[in-house]
Amino acid sequence: MNLDRPPLTRARVVETALSFVDDNGLAALSMRKLGGRLGVEAMSLYNHVDNKDDLLRAIVVHLLDMVEIPDSTTGSWRVHVEAMTGSFRTVGLALPEAFTLLVGRRPGNEDLDAHAPLVAVYARFRQAGLDIDESAKAFHALAGYVVGFVLMEGGVFGESEQEIDVDAIPEDKVMLREFCVANDGTEQDELFEAGLALFLDGLEGRVLSAVANPDT
Repeated sequence: MNLDRPPLTRARVVETALSFVDDNGLAALSMRKLGGRLGVEAMSLYNHVDNKDDLLRAIVVHLLDMVEIPDSTTGSWRVHVEAMTGSFRTVGLALPEAFTLLVGRRPGNEDLDAHAPLVAVYARFRQAGLDIDESAKAFHALAGYVVGFVLMEGGVFGESEQEIDVDAIPEDKVMLREFCVANDGTEQDELFEAGLALFLDGLEGRVLSAVANPDT
């Protein structure tokens, strides 16, 4: 028995799995390999996670727990949403491979508290004056933007091996040339913030309309 080894816990299994995925990619993760990194047999892991699917769900819970939720009693709904989307992005860029799990997985009834950052965004839309239907649609539109942007930014989908030579674009391809020049050298922070502002500007119009016409 190795007395220097920290005790095996669910939290340690999940944190080690995150580290493994960060080093090797999500596809490489297996219970056997994870056990090897922890210095135990794979069967020992089943005392802390039910199976690999439970492990992946636990990773999703851990990622959501990392998202910072601002105090709802201070600041505007827009400032809160900007802060939470920024925190989602920070988590995604820190752990891009694991972040892909958010595309198809949500915490279950076993981890209702892990929904907190998702509910917080929805709640800000409701508090701003949007109805249930509009708030839900706004949440899904925003989630699609943030997750998609972060996955592309993090290089999860791979990077292009060949960039377009703007000078080699024929003169009759005016819009293509203009598009390439406009995108060349644009910082990711600027792109993310600009896209978020476009979304929130449009939503702010909906909010003002909802407040002015509460019965419609």
